[in-house]
Amino acid sequence: MSNAEKHSLDQNKTKNAFHNAAQDYDSVTAMQREVGDRLLSRLDFVQHKPKVIADIGAGTGIATGKLIQRYKDANVLALDIAKGMLLVNNENNTENPASCAVADMHNIPLLHESIDMIFSNLAMQWSNDLLKVLDEYHRVMQDEGLLHFATFGPQTLSEFKQSWHVADPEVSHVNSFYSVGDVGDMLIESGFQDVVVDSEIITLHYQDVMQVMRELKTLGASNRTHGRSRALTGKDKMKRMIYEYEKLREGEGVPVSYEIIYGHCWK
Repeated sequence: MSNAEKHSLDQNKTKNAFHNAAQDYDSVTAMQREVGDRLLSRLDFVQHKPKVIADIGAGTGIATGKLIQRYKDANVLALDIAKGMLLVNNENNTENPASCAVADMHNIPLLHESIDMIFSNLAMQWSNDLLKVLDEYHRVMQDEGLLHFATFGPQTLSEFKQSWHVADPEVSHVNSFYSVGDVGDMLIESGFQDVVVDSEIITLHYQDVMQVMRELKTLGASNRTHGRSRALTGKDKMKRMIYEYEKLREGEGVPVSYEIIYGHCWK
């Protein structure tokens, strides 16, 4: 299966899901906040003083605000495909608001070579064509500019994949994501240099499977691949999936794993 087939997300559903999730998003973003903080901490070891920063996939602005605090002399742009997210972004950063704009990362409304740094926390995985996104990043970035990001890897939601494979093996129930190798290769193909990518697994625990599913829906992170089932999942298959998932329960609760790919590189 080609990358295009594996990552064929419905972009309109993606945009609408995040727009609709905006008001409740911050109540269920423990993992996103943790990854964002880890991504920001990696900047401690980078010598770079950007004048213009684009936070792409800025969402509700938790990381946006921290970028504003860290780079006090920089102009921070918050870009997101969902208008609802940017409205909350402004609410979360009323004292020091970013310049917000609705934008698709495949077609960024910025001039060539106008950005010193691109920061992107858990947004790139929602692209059907990551190479096109990286080409856009390269286009809008000035020479000596920094790309600094985190995205999901293929081991994300592995427990769901395993459980659904038993309960309903013929249907796609979980989004697919690019591997570390895929991401690194595409960064080089797009012209970036000094590419560094690595990954880690972050595992959270929940009271039960239904709590996990409710949180994923609130996050706007439900399955939106074109290969997913168009019909409602039958109750028997859902019960079987939950039964299989419960077999994975640990002392702290049912596990949910996320593979986080971190990367930074230069133009």
